[in-house]
Amino acid sequence: MRFLFMSDTHFTSHKDKKPSIWFNRLLMNKWDEIKEKVISEISELKPDVIIHCGDFTQFGTAEDFAYGKSILDAIGIEWYAVPGNHDAFNEVVKKEMRRQFVITDGSSFCYSRIFGKIAIAFLDVCVSKSDLLFSIDESSLNWLESFLNENSGKIVFLVCHIPIQHSAVISECGTFVDNGLPSKGKIFSIYFYETIGQIENVNIIRKIIDQHKNVKIVFSGHWHINSLHISNDVHYKIVPSICSYPCEVVVVDSDDDKIRIYNESIGLSDLQKESLIIEWNNTWVAGTQETRNIVIPIN
Repeated sequence: MRFLFMSDTHFTSHKDKKPSIWFNRLLMNKWDEIKEKVISEISELKPDVIIHCGDFTQFGTAEDFAYGKSILDAIGIEWYAVPGNHDAFNEVVKKEMRRQFVITDGSSFCYSRIFGKIAIAFLDVCVSKSDLLFSIDESSLNWLESFLNENSGKIVFLVCHIPIQHSAVISECGTFVDNGLPSKGKIFSIYFYETIGQIENVNIIRKIIDQHKNVKIVFSGHWHINSLHISNDVHYKIVPSICSYPCEVVVVDSDDDKIRIYNESIGLSDLQKESLIIEWNNTWVAGTQETRNIVIPIN
């Protein structure tokens, strides 16, 4: 079975907005130009399911959600998503996602889908505590533990937006320009770790994962980088953004004896060039070969 993971599309119907800056330029204002290319390239990869790791929208509006939904619907393949911090500006996008994925149990945003021997849990870790601090609510944590117990005989993928294993980011090395001054990427990443996109109760989630050996991979986005960290045999994979360098998706092929995870270009070379700020030397966000092509044996 083939899964395709994408993240941080920042869909918006407001085309008058200038590109944002993250590690490189975030070209969310280019979707009208690139959507047909993205639709055709993803269709050619022939995934069975598409999974979005959050920051579906740029401004968290119903209009932005409808615009992004129209693009994914045009691919004609079953798709699912979790909310990101940009989707959590208000409750609009989460309400739209609840309707889209028929989430009716309780107030928490958590749901699951079963694909043969693989069970996928979708978790909202973007319950805002402040502008820079998030959490996952207690009812979602209880739901996750029950889900893992009920699916002890299956391979489990977890999907959330903010990574729950920060050392994946800190282990990378690059250069970032902050207020006009270059900073080493590792130092800047530690700054991220301390201040930006932190999950308040992340240690509780990690403890639950470590207690359930059926969790094989945790997929997330948020950082707009390609990265991999392995802890206690769990693969923590950060999925890069489509509309900022390296403009890629992640493909996961599963068969009876292995899971293969690899990054795939979707033919946006012009967008890659426009997004990449060469003088910042941030090509490191594309990751190393070891983080771009992984095989996990299934015992």
